[in-house]
Amino acid sequence: MAYIARFNQNLIDHLIGVAEKMRSLTDNDIYRETIGILHDIGKYSDAFQKHVRSNNFENKPDHSSAGAQWILSLLCDHAKKIGDGEIGRIAKLIARMISHCIVGHHSGLLNGISVGEGTSLEYRLIKSVEPYLENIQPEISERINFLVNLLMSEENFDYICRWIDSDGNISGRDAYSLQFAIRMLFSALVDADRLDSEQASNPDQWKTRISVKTDTFPVLLKKLEEHLERFPSNGAVNKVRKEVSEQCRQAASNNPGFFDLTVPTGGGKTFASLRFALHHAINYGMSRVIYVMPYTTIIDQNADEFRKVLDPDNKSLNVLEHHSNMEPERETPESELLADNWASPIVVTTSVQFFESLYAAKPGRCRRLHAIRHAVIILDEAQSVPVRYLKAVTWALEELVTNYNCSVVFCTATQPLLDSKRLDAGAPDNHRIGVTNIRPIITDP
Repeated sequence: MAYIARFNQNLIDHLIGVAEKMRSLTDNDIYRETIGILHDIGKYSDAFQKHVRSNNFENKPDHSSAGAQWILSLLCDHAKKIGDGEIGRIAKLIARMISHCIVGHHSGLLNGISVGEGTSLEYRLIKSVEPYLENIQPEISERINFLVNLLMSEENFDYICRWIDSDGNISGRDAYSLQFAIRMLFSALVDADRLDSEQASNPDQWKTRISVKTDTFPVLLKKLEEHLERFPSNGAVNKVRKEVSEQCRQAASNNPGFFDLTVPTGGGKTFASLRFALHHAINYGMSRVIYVMPYTTIIDQNADEFRKVLDPDNKSLNVLEHHSNMEPERETPESELLADNWASPIVVTTSVQFFESLYAAKPGRCRRLHAIRHAVIILDEAQSVPVRYLKAVTWALEELVTNYNCSVVFCTATQPLLDSKRLDAGAPDNHRIGVTNIRPIITDP
């Protein structure tokens, strides 16, 4: 019997295809491959195969709980053979990380604490599922067993134990960092799953997606530098703009981290910040520049300015504008596709879209999170972040800078209130609201 994922795609091809597509979306190969292969393993059940071959789109069998239950069983069995209770606890933690991604890839991330029926991870780990194990193809079983050995290796335990304190607990910043890692894996799975499904089920749309032209950062930087060279240098205002731009270029060689770009209105911070971002991204192997702005009117204006310089002939999609109030004439079929996962080198978006991507539970919104890795993030009008959201914002940004090769630029006309020195008065790290180690780009404002 040929096991299929959908009417025109073999199941084994889909499982391997998703695992492969996750390769460029996450930095952890062991978890990538394990999650990719296991996410639809429940589709090997006879019940699902009967369903997928019918025209009945109702009463779809649960196919996502199976992979979560199987990895938990495999890791716990492996730990029992070793006979160490602490190893068993770590094995369960690893299984839960993977399980969160698998069971939520259609419905969204579930509650990881309570045991409410249908709404919690715990319920999905114990619920009855359709038999499937006997149908799994040998090459899949062999690969999963190989991956289980890697997950139970000393190297992976060292990776996991960075979140566990000396008392065996996970709390504070460590707990936050762990859930963020799960979200990153979840985001990569959702995107890879949808891309692989699109490739098989909607080849015309897939062809449109992969045919979109974008330029590399060196090409974009060349366009920007040529544009800046044409700026007039006479007059006091133009001299200030030129000096601001030059200091941004020089500061781009600094190590990744937090930066402050405080420039008075009219000081040319839009293109100066872009100059910093492109130079910095090239210097440190980053793959995206994300402009985050509080108001859609500012987004429209800045996106248009960027396009004039970086997409002058409208033959590429180097600048992606993404917010909820897009006018129809500003969207194209290509831009709508790339907005799914922010697959453009420069993304201009709202604060709402950006921070929802960091914290959303629904697959569609969380899908873009992995695109924020390896990015220069420019927060324009950073002082506009509501006070009640400051901790959520700054903790997420520090996580991105610390663990995901990001740099963040607080770009303002007035000094932002996000510096820990101003906000926290020496508060311990787990209670800190502000950001530490913010470096000024303009040394002599």
